[in-house]
Amino acid sequence: MLVELGNAHPKNAGGTYASVTYVNVAHTNADDYSIDVNALKEHLFQAAMSAGDAYAVHNFPGSETLTELFNPVEGLWLEHSFDATPAWVACDEDPAMADFIAAYCGCPVGRPAGVEETYYTNSGAPGVNMSPGPTALVVNNGLDILSRTLGGLIVGFNKATATAATTTSLTATATPFVASAYIGCIVVDLTTGVYGIISANTTSVLTVDRWYNPATPGGAAGTTPGNTDTYAIYSGGPPAWFIGISTTNTASVATDTTMAGEITTSGGGLIRALGTYAHSAGTTTFTLSNTFTSNGTDSLPATIYRDGLFTSFVNGGTTTMMVETLLNASATLSLSGDALTLTHTLTV
Repeated sequence: MLVELGNAHPKNAGGTYASVTYVNVAHTNADDYSIDVNALKEHLFQAAMSAGDAYAVHNFPGSETLTELFNPVEGLWLEHSFDATPAWVACDEDPAMADFIAAYCGCPVGRPAGVEETYYTNSGAPGVNMSPGPTALVVNNGLDILSRTLGGLIVGFNKATATAATTTSLTATATPFVASAYIGCIVVDLTTGVYGIISANTTSVLTVDRWYNPATPGGAAGTTPGNTDTYAIYSGGPPAWFIGISTTNTASVATDTTMAGEITTSGGGLIRALGTYAHSAGTTTFTLSNTFTSNGTDSLPATIYRDGLFTSFVNGGTTTMMVETLLNASATLSLSGDALTLTHTLTV
């Protein structure tokens, strides 16, 4: 279980900020929370005076965790804080453990308000707050994407002739569609091979995010279909293989349709990008990864807190985000040429 201790010993070179010490305590430790902590203190003091007798230090039944942390010969806390007393202790998994340690140290139980604003934590320097929200969230739109992809959404439309097309639409002959029936599906221009992801449709017009060249979906937009090209609509949905990154760390909610703070600077190196897919056969896990490299167009410095997976390369669509997640650590890109390699692992 994880125990957190407020440590006054500064972590940074300037010596201005305290840090949080994180200790993984074994669940198998044989601790007796009713032991006399003052008697234990006296025992550890006498053992330390006896030329650091390791056997004597550990020869106090029921004190395994306290001895590992605070014995004056080889205790972990001594290595991290010298002779300071913890400012506070927290153990969410076992509150009795926190009370046990607090009684020994004479410190309060519980993280102080705004701990990530004043301490170095596993999120980073003071002011970096990675605690809000879950580690990852499949938003409601993402559940719809999974349903379309796995279930099929059998509403395909086979080989017909268009009457008009633009960079973001295709108009059918007559009115063959059911309004809004094809949202999330793929329309393919059978004449040129380009495809688009349908974000809306009337009975005659399909609205797409853009036209993609299948060979380079993360590159420049594909050629706009001709006004009389043939087309087909395929059931299911496109993969969520585009990665976006964000400079905000607000909590995710299931109703999110866009990722707050996503970097969208035109021409920048930190905009949404096609991820590299990897999967080991026979497993339920796959990864999408990309290296984002800032350039002179990006607004720097930029601190990255989260990423999202999207079915579309185009920012702003409200039906394309599948997953958004806080990163396990923030990253700050300060100069043109700074790079962030991000790997998103998903288990289905």
